[in-house]
Amino acid sequence: MDKSHTIEVAATIWQQLKQYTDYNILWSWGIRNIRAAEIDSRAGLAFDVNGFLFKGTVVVVLDEGADLYDICLLQKNTVTIVSQGIYFDDLGSEIDSIVERSPGMTDAEYNQMVNSAYSDN
Repeated sequence: MDKSHTIEVAATIWQQLKQYTDYNILWSWGIRNIRAAEIDSRAGLAFDVNGFLFKGTVVVVLDEGADLYDICLLQKNTVTIVSQGIYFDDLGSEIDSIVERSPGMTDAEYNQMVNSAYSDN
């Protein structure tokens, strides 16, 4: 695959994540090492996370035929597709439910979990 195409797709995904995801949510994942990536000849964006639910590498790849995204998790050189056919404006909430906050968790429950994890007790 053309490296410049992969970089362009990665930049687009990163811009969409920043535009459609609250920064507090985005950075709650402990995101670092943001980079262009390819999985099975599909261009995408990879980044490492340190969330409550998942610690490892998240890879978002573009399904160019459908113009939708798939979310993959990479651990110990094993790629697992965990969510397919995601619209760009739903990427942040979908990743958050995989990395940081269980679906259906209330704000109060999430805040209690965070406070418990980071309290001095």
